[in-house]
Amino acid sequence: MPTRGMIELFLRDIPAIKIAREAGVDHAYVSRCLNGKQRPSERLKKAATAATGLSAEILFEEGEAK
Repeated sequence: MPTRGMIELFLRDIPAIKIAREAGVDHAYVSRCLNGKQRPSERLKKAATAATGLSAEILFEEGEAK
C-alpha cells in the first residue's frame, strides 16, 4: 500500500529520482525511506523538503507507528 509521502509525490508529479539526485543518494534508498523500510538521513530529509515543499513528517511518516 502506498504511503502518504508516495501519494503526495505522485499527485505533484515529483519522481523519487529527482529527490535522490538533489540529495546525492541512490534512488533505491529514497524509495526504501518513502516506504518506511529505512530511516532517512538528515541530508535526505533536507533535500526532499526543499525539492517538494512538503515536510519530512509527511514524506517519511515520521512519528507514526509502523
